[in-house]
Amino acid sequence: MGIGKSQTESAILYLSTHFIEKIKLEVIAKQAGLSKFHFHRLFVKEQNCTPLAYLEDLRLKHAIHLMKIYPNMALMEVAYESGFSSPATFNRSFKKHQAIAPSEYRKKHSFSRISRSKSGNKRINIQYLSSKKIAVQKVGLTMPELNHSYQTLINSKEDGVITTIGFYLDVPMHVPLNECRYYIGVEEKTSASTNQFLTIPAGYYTAVQIKGDFNLLKERLTQHKNEIESCGYVIDSLIGYEKIKLDVQLTNFDFLTVTREILIKVRRK
Repeated sequence: MGIGKSQTESAILYLSTHFIEKIKLEVIAKQAGLSKFHFHRLFVKEQNCTPLAYLEDLRLKHAIHLMKIYPNMALMEVAYESGFSSPATFNRSFKKHQAIAPSEYRKKHSFSRISRSKSGNKRINIQYLSSKKIAVQKVGLTMPELNHSYQTLINSKEDGVITTIGFYLDVPMHVPLNECRYYIGVEEKTSASTNQFLTIPAGYYTAVQIKGDFNLLKERLTQHKNEIESCGYVIDSLIGYEKIKLDVQLTNFDFLTVTREILIKVRRK
């Protein structure tokens, strides 16, 4: 394979799911199959920033998500949960890019809660899922592109039922749709023709059924977050997994009308 954008894309996918860890440039370059020098030069050319600057941006975005959905989480915990080596490093980075301290940002942008129903706490179903590696492709969150890409996956299988998996690497309720990174693949299929893979990590998950646009998705996930917390759990990952089961005879896929199952990784408080 020649040097191309697909190689930096594989490194970006790796960063998107490992940014909490301590990562060196050599490790990132290895994901692209390049030397540290050549990878750094290619990454800057295509992404207009260094790999480590991109990594810092991912960590900041994750920290902002945490502050919005967990307004009571200590900033020290936000820092470590986002991959920063210390609260001081997090504070300096945040001020540099946001021109405001994390504590002040939180006061202005805390995530609003939906009031709970009078019926009291709602039980949620928790299931354990084994780790699963999926070959993926990047898709924009526009209806024409979503419908076309999913229909292409459906057409790739001759008969039976196909189970697709969508990966939300960004939270649509916090990031503009045109900036959200979304990848799709087929659960039962791996492909040697791509070097782009994402993994559903092993762990405990809860699921919520969705049908409709992203405004409805935001409303339902906000409600489900409160249900999760009322049952003694918290969200353990801000990456969302979207499972759709489809009959391969379907010829006119419509993202807005199919039932999608959003899987959310959780842990005990």
